[in-house]
Amino acid sequence: MSEKTEIQNSEVVEVPAGSIKQYSPTNVDLASAEGVELQAKRIEKYMEVQGRIRRACVKMTNKHDWMDQGGKPYLLWQGASKIAAAFGISYDTPRFTQKIESDEDGQFVGFEVETLVRYQGRSVPEIGTASSRDDLFGVRWVWDEKKKEKVKIYLPLSEVDLNDIKKKALTNLLNRGLKSLLGISYSWEEVKEASGGTIIPENCASANYSKGTAGGKTNDPATADTRSKVWKQIMELADGEQTVAEAKLREYTVWSKDGKNFPGKSKIADVSDAMLKHLEPKVQTDYDKFIAGINAAGKVA
Repeated sequence: MSEKTEIQNSEVVEVPAGSIKQYSPTNVDLASAEGVELQAKRIEKYMEVQGRIRRACVKMTNKHDWMDQGGKPYLLWQGASKIAAAFGISYDTPRFTQKIESDEDGQFVGFEVETLVRYQGRSVPEIGTASSRDDLFGVRWVWDEKKKEKVKIYLPLSEVDLNDIKKKALTNLLNRGLKSLLGISYSWEEVKEASGGTIIPENCASANYSKGTAGGKTNDPATADTRSKVWKQIMELADGEQTVAEAKLREYTVWSKDGKNFPGKSKIADVSDAMLKHLEPKVQTDYDKFIAGINAAGKVA
């Protein structure tokens, strides 16, 4: 770690070399058997308290606060914010750095965000990163006629919303802060047990477009890209909450004929090709207003 850490308003905190000490709630004098026994008891008590904290953190979230990312639970922004607010965790003004890089698949953009995360007088410098290679924001699944299946391609930068990447980087930073200050990191088994079985991968959003949860599923290659884009935009308008997004889709797709109203669709895969032609411009208009509002506010939504 550098001996100088930059934070908001160009403040610089001087950290003398060799002065950083690791904090431990269980440190005792181990010069005697009594000291060893005391430390063992303190560790057991600490583990008990830590277990309650971990379970409490899960219980204050719901299935819409989590995403299945590569088979592992990922706490979304709204979930991380709930936990941070409950424990009084805060962070200084984030500093973003943007980089344009290239690989064999073309150019991609990456964001790095850094700041200090604070809790009960303690502070830790954290960094969050994200790039347009993220499956949720920078990938499209297209139909390969030869393979008779969908294949993954990376979107060009012109089709990637940079606000999405910045928000993901900030979410990663907050998650790292929660791990550092509260010691929370989960497996799906732990999340399932702590939530009483209500938060499981099958009930949560997924970053895998090929499975359709995040990007919309369809067997028609001609409309797969449009469905993926429309559903992604609706999910963003719903702040990543699946049930809210489904409700929005139902509102968008309600239709009338001969004075009779017909209910809308809650699944993007159930939207007909004809309905999709009318749905896409309506969602795009609302999405453009949404992004304009974020830009006008001058901050990550």
